[in-house]
Amino acid sequence: MRVLCWFVLVIVLSGSVVACRIYAPLYVTTSTRRNGIEWGFGENSKKWIGRKASKPEVVVFFDDRVWPPQALPHNFDKSRSVVFFFEEKNIRFYDYVHREGGYYERHPPEDWYDN
Repeated sequence: MRVLCWFVLVIVLSGSVVACRIYAPLYVTTSTRRNGIEWGFGENSKKWIGRKASKPEVVVFFDDRVWPPQALPHNFDKSRSVVFFFEEKNIRFYDYVHREGGYYERHPPEDWYDN
């Protein structure tokens, strides 16, 4: 089920928010054990999985890939990128493409800290 609210698309499964749209077709996962970004449609969709959600992490989405800040390509253009700041309780982002940013609260499952 997809719910549209204030220009933000939120995917809801079993009553819990699992992914929030940054812009079509770029989503950040909010209730998984690891940091995650998904993009693309159908067979062309891709997924990046990062560190444990309890560990801070910064990544840059550029040129249809996710990059760590210390390994950006030589042709990097900030105006075509989205920067993600994964924190334990929030996921912050700034979209240089559309010049807007924000944050999503994480929605951890009940067994979040068990492993």
